[in-house]
Amino acid sequence: MLKPVNAPSPSLPSAMRDKVYALIKNRNKPRLELFAHRIIAWQQQHGRHGLPWQGADVYRIWLSEIMLQQTK
Repeated sequence: MLKPVNAPSPSLPSAMRDKVYALIKNRNKPRLELFAHRIIAWQQQHGRHGLPWQGADVYRIWLSEIMLQQTK
């Protein structure tokens, strides 16, 4: 079985191990949020806009998907 990256030693007391796991889990959260914000900002500035599925008419998109599946 693979151990998670930066996993605390199994010989630690369970209370301490739980704290270490919590720190490891929350350590990457700000980095993930920053990454998500950067991707969204890049898409808004450089991404392709005006694609049919980016509109607000969800029904037409769903209907076109159904029609496309019927042609297979």
